[in-house]
Amino acid sequence: MALELPKFTKKERTSDKPGITLQVAQFFEKNPIMKIVIPVILFLILVAIFIFVIFGDGILMDDGLSDDVGTSTQSNEVQVIPGNNIIKDKEIASLIDSDPLSPDILSAASYTGSVVGSSGLKTALIQIGTEGDVLVLTVGETIGDSDWELKEIASDYVIFQAGELTKKLDLAK
Repeated sequence: MALELPKFTKKERTSDKPGITLQVAQFFEKNPIMKIVIPVILFLILVAIFIFVIFGDGILMDDGLSDDVGTSTQSNEVQVIPGNNIIKDKEIASLIDSDPLSPDILSAASYTGSVVGSSGLKTALIQIGTEGDVLVLTVGETIGDSDWELKEIASDYVIFQAGELTKKLDLAK
């Protein structure tokens, strides 16, 4: 006694509901213009995807404002020149070497401005010494190898701290 599965004929398999292909055929019979509209829409979507893949960043990021070199003038990149944070003034450098806590290190310093990046990172521009050295510092950085650490950057002042000593530099006018 073997198990036999019932056999269906084509007539028994079809139900009262038409299949998806039959429904699609009926839709296009009722709406013949859709035979043109749907392929055109699909073609336009494919062209848009192709253009986006090929030219991606240029299309989304181009604001139309470019300088002569071809780079955007509204870039988030900031270059400060000079800004190598090297102190060339021999007096200040020797003072830092002999006494990194000396308040005299900041006596010849002036706060010239600040820059806030798109990420919110503040950068202070500190001019120090007679050589015109400009330091580009963020909170937590020190003046050269001294112990004077930048603690706060505000629009009109900065605060440095070395051990228990604090010094406030007002914005140079």
